[in-house]
Amino acid sequence: MNKLRIARALCAFATICAAPFAANAGLLYEPGSYKAQDALLLHLDGIRNAGALKAHDNAATNWVNLANAARPAVFEFGSDASHWDSDGFFFGGLTCARIASMALAKTVTIEIVSDVDTNALVAARSPSTGTVTHRRWPHLIGAAATGDRFNLFYHTDASVRKLCLKSRNKNRFDLPDWEGKYTVGIIDNDTQVLVQNDAPNSATWKDTGTTADIGTYEWLVGSADVESGNGMQLRYLTGKIKAVRVYNRVLNDTEIAANRAIDEVRYFGALPATNAVVRTSVAGVEGVEPSGAYAVDADGHAFTAPATVTLGPDTYACAGCTVEEWDAAAGDWGEAVLHGGALAANVAPGDRKRITWLWTHTAGPGYRDVAAYAHDGLRLHLDGIRNAGADAPHDGAAETWADLANTGSAAFTHDGGDATRPRRRAAGPRASRRSRVRRAGRGARRRAGGSGRRAARS
Repeated sequence: MNKLRIARALCAFATICAAPFAANAGLLYEPGSYKAQDALLLHLDGIRNAGALKAHDNAATNWVNLANAARPAVFEFGSDASHWDSDGFFFGGLTCARIASMALAKTVTIEIVSDVDTNALVAARSPSTGTVTHRRWPHLIGAAATGDRFNLFYHTDASVRKLCLKSRNKNRFDLPDWEGKYTVGIIDNDTQVLVQNDAPNSATWKDTGTTADIGTYEWLVGSADVESGNGMQLRYLTGKIKAVRVYNRVLNDTEIAANRAIDEVRYFGALPATNAVVRTSVAGVEGVEPSGAYAVDADGHAFTAPATVTLGPDTYACAGCTVEEWDAAAGDWGEAVLHGGALAANVAPGDRKRITWLWTHTAGPGYRDVAAYAHDGLRLHLDGIRNAGADAPHDGAAETWADLANTGSAAFTHDGGDATRPRRRAAGPRASRRSRVRRAGRGARRRAGGSGRRAARS
């Protein structure tokens, strides 16, 4: 079913680059799909941790703030098991992420998607305090300042297990039986509310105890309150945070429900309707929309690729793409159509297409080396020049032939019945001449020695 059919260049370009869709055509279930965008101060997305429509970075030391790129969350790693997963960051109990100072007014909405085992938090709790192993108030987010200026934390005392929202060191809102998955907290002048599944503006609100602005502070994700006597050691989180959004205004129930629906798809489910699958022929070299599955909005979307991409010291040029359409009757992708030179592929709401961007290695250390070949679906790659490995020089004495598509190698079997052998020494013209000189010298000495002995005997 996946045979490649080469379309004529002009026909391909007209087919794939025609633009019947609106200029603002977009994608569903991406960070930009959240309906509430105004007054958004902080937006951490565990899937798009490197930026909107950028591939997830499993080695990121900064978590990009999609609402303000100048204020990322910068990790401060401790000696723990903290790590990235494909949908969020797992805080291991001694790590947090710091955000440069931002001002919070009297009205704030915070939405957090997480995966926290509250039983594990309580198990780590000890009656004694003051050591890094006894985390009494593990924080999802909090201000890096003395007192509870702006804090969302879990109270681990067995008798009062609950999620707590507190600001300006005044009254707090307690949410018992938190499931560790989702929470929305709102502060509106002198009242506040904290929910996990209910509509916030329909719930019962409580007094905050003050009407002052919250203030300007550095924020910590995964901890809080570094200046208090209790310090960070009692506030580090053990658990995964998938997303954080903080607004300097009160969201209404419709906005919160819309955001929650997108979160449910992104972090707890699958796309309800996949219109496009994007792939690449060279790992790490991506189009504008990185490899993955996408759902388009009512206007459709034009998936695009840049003319060139730089990956480290290497440069790749986009040679176009192949497009396959889903064949429902066969239950498989249909025939791949090559669109040479195309840098855009349109997908309508009713489509189901698979787009594979094709790349040509044009410059860099590996130019026209083994990395330039198409690697998607490659199962075996034996290269006579790179017989010892993709980055290794040729080995004339090799007893195995490295498989560049895998970590193994092909071992030679010798039955002694042919001329097959490793070439252990590459003797060029100069080496051959030196060998002949050495042999000639030895022969002359032998002849000279023999004449001398004969002369002595006579």
